Amino acid sequence: MNKCEKDEEYEAYNEYGRQLNAEFEKIAKERNCSIQCATNIWYLRTRARHTPALEAELIRLEAEGIHPNMCEFGCTEETQL
Repeated sequence: MNKCEKDEEYEAYNEYGRQLNAEFEKIAKERNCSIQCATNIWYLRTRARHTPALEAELIRLEAEGIHPNMCEFGCTEETQL
């Protein structure tokens, strides 16, 4: 890979990062939550277990200062709604 190709690849990654950050900011504004919570909501939306109730639960937990393990959130009996 030559320098030009590396630069193009680097810029593609940067653009993807900018698009993700814009999506996180949009979710944070729509759901009135932090960027961290919005990131978790975005991740949850990519999973088959996603429900609006689980999104609301994430926001509630964040308000209480609790940050769940997203790999397990919505998968275990305690977090299934």
